[in-house]
Amino acid sequence: MNINNEDMVIVTDMNTMVEIKKSMRNTVTKGKIKKLDKTHYVDIDTGEVKEYRSRNTKTSSRKNNPESLARTGRNTKAMMICNFESKNKTQYITLTYNEAKFDYKDAYEDFKTFIKNIRRNYCSDNNMKYFVVEEEHYDSSIHFHCLLYWDKDYPVEMVNNLNKHWSKGFAYHKPIKEDKDILYIASYLVSGCYNNSKNANKSDIAKTK
Repeated sequence: MNINNEDMVIVTDMNTMVEIKKSMRNTVTKGKIKKLDKTHYVDIDTGEVKEYRSRNTKTSSRKNNPESLARTGRNTKAMMICNFESKNKTQYITLTYNEAKFDYKDAYEDFKTFIKNIRRNYCSDNNMKYFVVEEEHYDSSIHFHCLLYWDKDYPVEMVNNLNKHWSKGFAYHKPIKEDKDILYIASYLVSGCYNNSKNANKSDIAKTK
């Protein structure tokens, strides 16, 4: 897409990279509503008094709104990239089960135990935060993809002990060879969150800390 001098653009600074996107709007729109109370507002153009939609209605509409989901996906990807500083400080890990697991809440408890084990063994002088996505196989069984972000270079000895800390199946560490690879990883994880054909309306697919 070509960007001209007259075009309005959206600039997203994501720490290690900057994204410049052409805005579909050429002017900044002014607010067209005025809040009256907690439940009502007035449409300034028409003078019509309307009622705010309930939170549940908004959530339901959002789940079925491709544009809203796409925007959430872009924001999620930007958040992952913002936390990335270098390939030596970030790990991309996949966790699978020996026996098929279908209960998400139960599986996420397993993941939290894994994170506790990592922090107990490797975070005394090197803090870590994470982003995790639950993904389903074709049979709906669960596995996890996660990014671990370390304050310092990630502990190499952890790679050799991953399966020790994840006793439910197999833990696979895929090295990030180049800094730009984080963009592809983030895109893949967002795709898993919001484009899953079976569970596109799941609100709790992605967990962050």
